[in-house]
Amino acid sequence: MHASQEEIETHARTYHGFLAGVRWVALWAAASIATVILILIRVNILSAFVGGSVVFAVLAQISKRFFLHPPENQP
Repeated sequence: MHASQEEIETHARTYHGFLAGVRWVALWAAASIATVILILIRVNILSAFVGGSVVFAVLAQISKRFFLHPPENQP
């Protein structure tokens, strides 16, 4: 069975879309876990929420640069 060029391109787009989705889920899980840990180890909920939000923002910026946009030579 031979795949047409259109089928190959569709498969490649689906594959890269799936990988992007997995990366977003991993980012969301890591940031959520960090936020919950900060909230649970603090007595003052407001400062824990602010600290957790800062951690979430930092993780989001780091992952946006390195995790969600990998180098072009990476498969």
